[in-house]
Amino acid sequence: MKMYKKIVTILMVFTMTFTLLTGCGKEEKGTLDTSKNSENNSSSKNEKSGDAQASEEVTMDTIEVWTNNASTKEEDEKMVADFNEGQGKELGIQINYKIYGGDYADVLAIALAAEEGPDLFKVPQTNLAQYAETGFITPITKYPRGQEFVDTYGDELQNNYNIILGDVYTVPHTISTIGVAYNKDLLAKNGYNEPPKTWTELKEMADTITKNGNGKEFGFIEGLKSTGYVGVNGLWHFVSSVGHSEFNPATGKFDFASMAPFVQLLADMYDNGDWFPGVEGLNNDAARAQFAEGNIGFKLSASWDAGVWQDQFPAKMDWGICRPVFDLNDTYKNYTWQTHSLALGASAMEKPEKALEVLKLFVSDDATRVLYENGKAIPAKVSVIETAKMEPTTKNFDQFADMSDSKLYPLSPKGMVKVEGETMETILLKAFLGGVSADEAMADLDKRYNEALDRAVADGLDLTLYTETN
Repeated sequence: MKMYKKIVTILMVFTMTFTLLTGCGKEEKGTLDTSKNSENNSSSKNEKSGDAQASEEVTMDTIEVWTNNASTKEEDEKMVADFNEGQGKELGIQINYKIYGGDYADVLAIALAAEEGPDLFKVPQTNLAQYAETGFITPITKYPRGQEFVDTYGDELQNNYNIILGDVYTVPHTISTIGVAYNKDLLAKNGYNEPPKTWTELKEMADTITKNGNGKEFGFIEGLKSTGYVGVNGLWHFVSSVGHSEFNPATGKFDFASMAPFVQLLADMYDNGDWFPGVEGLNNDAARAQFAEGNIGFKLSASWDAGVWQDQFPAKMDWGICRPVFDLNDTYKNYTWQTHSLALGASAMEKPEKALEVLKLFVSDDATRVLYENGKAIPAKVSVIETAKMEPTTKNFDQFADMSDSKLYPLSPKGMVKVEGETMETILLKAFLGGVSADEAMADLDKRYNEALDRAVADGLDLTLYTETN
């Protein structure tokens, strides 16, 4: 209970954000040539481009694009610059591209609620349905030639990842995997030559690192200010131990209770002092930067972190990834998901043809191939990998990209239910910081989320969209 009071300010910030949402060239590296059309980027050339007089009459419009893709900053910014100096001038498009940090979800939510959101933006993971229902994002098929573009993906489009209530809002672009990043040097310093195979071993190693660290080295870090602990930097790391995320597609019910052992283990590590001090005020970027310094044993991570620890926060130590399970008899696959591509915001409807061209640029096969060649992202299309001109050399990217023991799980319907009382983020934060036991926290979440799910089903939610068969 000693740190319990520290959560008050954090909870207030998150509650505000949630309310707003519900209330309203080097040759050795891959580069993208935007002077010509890429696959799935069938931009219409200006029919009068050869006429100097006609070229002067092109009306330039700025298309605002926001993401939190810090790991692909170099590639994205080069692509945008090349486009703005080439094809963009022909089409009358100037892209203004902004990359935000760990506070991205909050910044985006506030801007959208004030009707000052960007034309295209990356939707925070799992919130696609919520953004669609509020009208913050618009269906691709509502745009000129949007249906034609969507049809090129055929049966690759997936419910809840791309399709919400029958409308297509995003297209397959990249996929993501998870893994626990561990500091090889720090483990060796403390007598460990192999990474942990179970979560119990991870806790024991974290305890030892902290005990021997003399207040300078710690076993574990996570940025609790970013709320990623409800997914990619938290619960989803336990999927390989229980076979599902917070929602069980086999039963059609939320099942937080089965993940209580993982939450309790993290809470015990926090109570034991194994967490880096002050994590309550750290976002994920700050936590990743601290891990890169070499004084942390473990951090929950995802495939894009390979690029982050190469370019954004270069790692000062040797590191690797591991995927612990609760019990060595666990036979479930590791969690893999389709990363949301950019979505078209409400303001994009004011410049529909140009906004769609920008979406095509970012999701083109050429653009995705460059990200793969540079070890920044895993393409959703196998054909993109097969046509790569070079293999990625980014440290540990090959381990993240190894999906031999992974599975693309169905998404949770949590974005489609309206939960009364405290949110998942709030309850889990309390559990980590000792305000409530893991069992109590998860039982409370099960009760309220399943009640909300029942109401949603009664109101017409098609639960079969979230089952194992889809």
